[in-house]
Amino acid sequence: MKQSITTTQETITPEQADQILQEHYRRVADGEYRQRKIYKSILRKYMIDIRAKHWKLSATPIVFDCDGNLANGQHRLEAVRQTGIACEFMVSRGWPPEVIDTEDRGKSRTV
Repeated sequence: MKQSITTTQETITPEQADQILQEHYRRVADGEYRQRKIYKSILRKYMIDIRAKHWKLSATPIVFDCDGNLANGQHRLEAVRQTGIACEFMVSRGWPPEVIDTEDRGKSRTV
């Protein structure tokens, strides 16, 4: 069956980031989903960029699978939550559940 994947540009507020992350962490705690490690260095860099108003809209979306699980974007959402500053993101929903297995696996992306 073909997945219905949608991608939109959205402003994510700190309150929305908090709500998304709370639900994500609840699912992880309940064993419904797994979570990759938060890298403090990545989180710190994102927070510095956001506070300095250097954050730019990226082609890499915040990704949710078809069950609503957060598959990519945990560091970015955590940075929005901790800085208290809303940011623009591409947000993609409806991916197959195994999308988490194809994501960056905790490694930095390079140009």
